[in-house]
Amino acid sequence: DDKRAGWEEPSLSDFLADINDKDAQLRLAGQVERVVPGSKMPPVRNARPVRNIQTGKSRVEEAKEAAKLAKEGKDPSKHQKYYSYEYFKEWDTFDVDKEIERIEKEEKAKDEFKTFSKKAVDYGDEVHDPNKTYSIEMMSALEKRHAAKREKEKGNECMKAGEINAAVAYYTKALELVPGDHLVLGNRAQAYIGIRCYYQSEVDCDKALAIDPAYFKARYRRAVAKKEQHKYGESLEDLTELLRTNPEHTLGVKLLQEVEYKKKEKDDKEAKKAKEESDRTQYENAPRRKIMIQETDDDDEEEDEEGGGGGGGG
Repeated sequence: DDKRAGWEEPSLSDFLADINDKDAQLRLAGQVERVVPGSKMPPVRNARPVRNIQTGKSRVEEAKEAAKLAKEGKDPSKHQKYYSYEYFKEWDTFDVDKEIERIEKEEKAKDEFKTFSKKAVDYGDEVHDPNKTYSIEMMSALEKRHAAKREKEKGNECMKAGEINAAVAYYTKALELVPGDHLVLGNRAQAYIGIRCYYQSEVDCDKALAIDPAYFKARYRRAVAKKEQHKYGESLEDLTELLRTNPEHTLGVKLLQEVEYKKKEKDDKEAKKAKEESDRTQYENAPRRKIMIQETDDDDEEEDEEGGGGGGGG
């Protein structure tokens, strides 16, 4: 109690003053460079070097800008900076409708690119619009050619995808537009082979070769169609002509060997059948001798013998 008699409780102001003094001492201690005289301390580990960051334009940029202004006949000292009110003045002259039209054009071009519906060539107003229904009689020759080309390309895509019936339909539509296209006839002949319509394929090949006798694909396809119809002789004629003009046609050489084997097998069967038929006919038409067969009555003879024996005994 005696010791506490002379002690006074510190006030809040004294406590804050003491804290401030301590804070000042710590800050002062942090600013003192603790370096031993005559020695060089190594750099602090992982410390980033202090770099001088340039603000504004460099001297080279300022020189280029001054030269440009001098070339344009302007005084560099009177060149004004770009102020904010100039930015708002430009907004006054901005055409919103033009900007919207430009954005719509860009979006339309992107959509056309994604769907691959852009026209490769602009043929003008003569070309028929594919989005509209049409009548062949009302189309011009140019419209028919381009419409037939589109149908042919659709048929080719269907053939690649294995949709052969759809390919036949597209090729048929193309031939309705341009009947004398021997290439489309050859393509449809190939499609007919794919669905085993060999007679129709042969007919299309006949038409294509009548238009262009040098169209070797149609000749090969006709040989295939005739082979499937067991017309081996006619198929051999087409293959012989094909290999005469195209001796390196690999498929033709392979098909020729197959047809020759099939023809030989067919000829052997027909020869065997003809021989059997000839032998049967010869046997049926051969002269025959007539033999008289006399029947005797054995029962009467036995009765006569029995009657003679009985009379002698009586």
